[in-house]
Amino acid sequence: MKINFKNTVLILLIISLSSINFIFPHSIFLNSELERDVNLNVPSTAAFDNINYEWNRTWGGIEDERMSDVAFDSLENIYIVGTTNGFGAVYRNVFLIKYDSSGKQLWNQTWGWSAHQVAAISIDSSDYIYITGYSLATPAYRDIFILKYDTMGNKIWNTTLEMFTHTSSPLRWPIDILFDSKDNFYVVVNQHKASDQYNAFLLKFDSFGESLWIREIGEFSIEEASAMAIDSLDNIYITGLRVDLSQSLYHDIFLDKYDCFGNLIFNISWSGGDNEYGRSISIDIHGDIYLYGDTYSFGSGDSDVCLVKYNDSGTQLWNQTWGGSNYEYGYKMGLDSQQNIYLTGITKSFGEGLWDTFLIKFNPSGDLQWEAIWSGLEDDQCGISIAFDPLDNIYITGGTKSFGEGDYDAVLIKYDQMGNQCWNLTWGGIQYDCAGFIGLLSSEEIYLAGITGSFGAGIYDIFLIKYKFEHKETIPAEWFITWGGGASDEGQAVAIDSLGDIYLAGFCSSFGEGVDDLCLVKYDDSGIQLWNRTLGGFSSDHCYAMDLDSLGNIYIGGYTGSFSQGTSRDMILAKYTSSGDLDWYRTWGSSDNYDGCFGITVDSSDKIYVAGTTDVDPSESINYDYFLIKYNSEGDILWEEIWGTDNIETCSGISLDAVGNIYVAGDAYNPGMKYDFNVVKFDASGNYQWDTSWGGNDDDKCEDIAIDSDGNIYLGGYTYSYGAGVTDACLVKFDNSGALQWYTTWGWDYIDFGKSVEIASGDNIYLAGSTVGSEGKAPYDMCLISFNSMGEEQWNTTWGGSNSDECNDIALDSSEDIYLAGTTTSFGIGKRNMCLVKFNIEKEEKPPEEQIEDLIGIVEDPTQIPTIDFDGKNDNTKENRRNAFLNKLNSILNEIQIAETSSDPLVVQTAYENALDELYSLLAKTDGCFERGTPDGKGSHFTPDWITTCESQSLIDPLIRGLIGDFEKILGY
Repeated sequence: MKINFKNTVLILLIISLSSINFIFPHSIFLNSELERDVNLNVPSTAAFDNINYEWNRTWGGIEDERMSDVAFDSLENIYIVGTTNGFGAVYRNVFLIKYDSSGKQLWNQTWGWSAHQVAAISIDSSDYIYITGYSLATPAYRDIFILKYDTMGNKIWNTTLEMFTHTSSPLRWPIDILFDSKDNFYVVVNQHKASDQYNAFLLKFDSFGESLWIREIGEFSIEEASAMAIDSLDNIYITGLRVDLSQSLYHDIFLDKYDCFGNLIFNISWSGGDNEYGRSISIDIHGDIYLYGDTYSFGSGDSDVCLVKYNDSGTQLWNQTWGGSNYEYGYKMGLDSQQNIYLTGITKSFGEGLWDTFLIKFNPSGDLQWEAIWSGLEDDQCGISIAFDPLDNIYITGGTKSFGEGDYDAVLIKYDQMGNQCWNLTWGGIQYDCAGFIGLLSSEEIYLAGITGSFGAGIYDIFLIKYKFEHKETIPAEWFITWGGGASDEGQAVAIDSLGDIYLAGFCSSFGEGVDDLCLVKYDDSGIQLWNRTLGGFSSDHCYAMDLDSLGNIYIGGYTGSFSQGTSRDMILAKYTSSGDLDWYRTWGSSDNYDGCFGITVDSSDKIYVAGTTDVDPSESINYDYFLIKYNSEGDILWEEIWGTDNIETCSGISLDAVGNIYVAGDAYNPGMKYDFNVVKFDASGNYQWDTSWGGNDDDKCEDIAIDSDGNIYLGGYTYSYGAGVTDACLVKFDNSGALQWYTTWGWDYIDFGKSVEIASGDNIYLAGSTVGSEGKAPYDMCLISFNSMGEEQWNTTWGGSNSDECNDIALDSSEDIYLAGTTTSFGIGKRNMCLVKFNIEKEEKPPEEQIEDLIGIVEDPTQIPTIDFDGKNDNTKENRRNAFLNKLNSILNEIQIAETSSDPLVVQTAYENALDELYSLLAKTDGCFERGTPDGKGSHFTPDWITTCESQSLIDPLIRGLIGDFEKILGY
């Protein structure tokens, strides 16, 4: 049984541009006048969830339909409202569609007598549906309408509203409809009253559609309402823009508060020397009010977004602005369960596109927590709708021109509470598709709604998509990082130095000089980027391999088209210092040949071995062989070898054993015209020793090699010949003479690839690669499988997002934390970004008896075993020493059990005291490396200042120290 583990962290970094040092992760922290508390050193460890597509529905006729709003009732039925040209009696009728949670359309209704526009839908506590909008009887005349339907689609009533005041102009439009605790409802309506002048009205109705009262907002000013909210006491709040004609021609943000009887509690303006516009209101659980809008008066750019907090009396508590040197406009605001405030909108100041999406978080005190940009190279306007799940993860939706299939696609993005993007997904075809609504239900189902020009029957149809979370138990990734720009950047290799710093290598087309350049990125052990470098020229230059020497220098290799001798490609090897300085680079190859490095390893003397593929005779159609070159640390060639047959050999890796033998692995084209795994052994001087191959009746491709402490050879790759699927990941073991020991496959019924192998302590083997999973639904996820030395699977995990994520390399640090390097299209800002994922696999503690056996039986040669006398005998065999130790320990415990049957407290106390002395003695004898001092009295028998231990103390101490601690507590020491 495979478990799909997904996890994401995205570390957000500040854009820094220089000629050779680019920092472009997926989300970008931005420069602004606000103070930042970004906390880059604490990646999230929240478990990643699988989001599964459930279904989608489209609705419409041969003309066009436009969605306006969506609502859910108490039974999780979905209602979509908008206007239709395809159905109904006249042009632009109102439509209302009801779906259940399985996507079944229960009914639809249309209504109208002329052109209409819908503003909002709302559902009361009895699941009655209310719709408001306006009817355009003539181009210059609008009537406000309100409709009420029951759950079966029957219209209960409808009403239209005549003009209120200032009857010289008939243009008016509602903005929302909200309910109070008694199911009375409120509508805010704007009305054009003169040239460039507007006023607004607040109306209250009962559930029968009877008007209870009307209040005009700003009778002697220009007022245009944009949002309303109701608090728990049924007070109503309205915001928008206001111009006080007696003071200024600029418009301000206004906040008006009314009680449920229509009494004005306060009206407030928030302004500067230019224009402001209020867009949204939210009320928190304490009754405090948040206004969100745009400002031209404050901030750092042409237009910034602003957030203002008031208490319920109208006293301003704080305000903040956010933005850059260009334009920012706000869309939506939302509060999570902790009353943190999230703002969405679009920006021209940050990101790479025409318009990009921002999501920013403030705490209730007004402190900016983080900011994230979702960016492509084109127009990306997400944040049209925002929602939260029960864990306070954030979901935003909208449209993108940078990503997806067509002209404009719907997009859904998930962020965690730390601002890390968990995933993003797009939906659409070749035409215009955009989402305008997102809804999350308690059952953890996501609904996305909008309009589509790609699917359905007409010019534009309505779409509704359902996704569902698939939560699985996970071994969580500690963090992940992406690196890249707006083009294609691929991670190919990872290495860890002695300080725990991480190096990610690959090639990039987003940065550098040519089509593709070699790139190298250094991170600290927390995943914070320290530097990055590119190397290349006008042509294509790729990196596929990397290793480090004892001084922390980094060697990367691949092929170069920019610095080759002829028209083809040469091998390239480059050396960087740990500070990122290029020390030298070397190329190798001949004119018009294909030569590339696919494996690098460094020995204990800092000699570098490079293995790869060379076209030994370009005059023939195909004749690739292995090459093996040894360099010194100055980049001088010490020797070189070429090995091959009359067929094709393509290299994929290199490894050294403990005595300096060299193993080159790859694929060999067999006489049956299929590829087999292949490994060739050379001695330390480069002399050929032997070669062997493995494979079946179909193609079997080797991708990597590793050597364990006994010199056994492990080849990792994938097979078409064996396993359950089209391709399965494959691990093959040979002994040090090249004899096959075993092979094993891993995979589902579809496509699974092994790409890299690493050996951990205890000769556990990790195979990393990519998989499409059990259902065979592309795209790929990274996969990581653990095997023991017998080829038995221990566990597996996968990692990825909604698009393809592929692993190319694996490395372990000194603590045996696991790092996967590869390429992601789920995360990052480009088509393909480099990706680094860290796993911290909890090491399983052995049972105490096995720990004792490991400790006492650690040395097999009797001449090296220290004399350990547990029971008056010299116990020089593993079994004798183990049994003697256990017998002694049991004897001590038996004496205690016998004494506890006595009714004399002194007998019991004496038994415990004697047991303590025996345990002290046993502890001192356990490993032959303890030194005893003289205790300074009762209660201080066991103190660190007079007991010293060797390295095995950590294995045996807990067994005896636990008993000592228990006995001392009993005795009151």
